[in-house]
Amino acid sequence: MMLSSKRRKMTEQEKIQFLVGKIKELDRITSDIEHIFPEKSFKLDGILIGNIVEVLTAHSYGIKLYKQSEKAHDGEVGGRKVQIKGTQGNGSIVFRHEPEYLLVEFLDKKSGTIMEIYNGPGHLVWEYRSFVPSMNHYTIRVNKLLEMNGQVPEQEKI
Repeated sequence: MMLSSKRRKMTEQEKIQFLVGKIKELDRITSDIEHIFPEKSFKLDGILIGNIVEVLTAHSYGIKLYKQSEKAHDGEVGGRKVQIKGTQGNGSIVFRHEPEYLLVEFLDKKSGTIMEIYNGPGHLVWEYRSFVPSMNHYTIRVNKLLEMNGQVPEQEKI
């Protein structure tokens, strides 16, 4: 979908379809660049992936995103403040503050879609965190989050 100089207002579904297409395009572009320059990595990460996951997650769960992240939350739904984290791998999730609720999603760049890893109260995750003094943040392993997600009662999920 090309954006014209006379932009019409897109529906939420059109916006998500546009984003999914661009994610796939970015994945193809970075793969092409890595093929030409194999000595370097051109992985999509950091703020870009975080923002992509936040938008997709907000759409999927009906979350109203804050314009800029607060100390520990990215948005809210049903009176619940939610922190959204994304990953492309099976390593660890990084956070600095205990969120009220936490949604962790896996981003599949090939399909441009997300898959739930954890959905539940932040205090449950906070109990299992590990502090990394050299980086001044906390981490938790993705496999632990997947395990914990299966134990969160449905009424405590977003």
